Amino acid sequence: MATQSLEIVVQEPSEAVERLRGAQAEGAVDAEIWLLRASASLCALFAGERCFLMLLRYEGDAGFLSRNLELKPDDAVTTAFTLSNGQVDDLPLHWTHPAAAGWAALERFAETGRLPSSMWFNDSRDGTAPPV
Repeated sequence: MATQSLEIVVQEPSEAVERLRGAQAEGAVDAEIWLLRASASLCALFAGERCFLMLLRYEGDAGFLSRNLELKPDDAVTTAFTLSNGQVDDLPLHWTHPAAAGWAALERFAETGRLPSSMWFNDSRDGTAPPV
């Protein structure tokens, strides 16, 4: 099954949320979803019941990557995510969340431009915090 790809430019939050809910209802199980706001972009990769999130503030930004503090860090345990261009990335399981948490994070970002707290690692190591 091919990875579904969806890009939403958030101009009207309620419309963005409606499109997200439509994608979820259609069964976007293996998907790459981008929410683009003026301030930042949120990418969600879905692989079955797992989701990986990445927030980028500008082009070339290392950004913020999701972390699951409920899982023990173990880089040997991975989940394969297929990007819309066909590339497969094996990411540590402790970087992922249940798919439901990913959908909730997308909706919150679409509605408010903010993210759930306590699920982010600053990969750019520039000392800033994500918008939570």
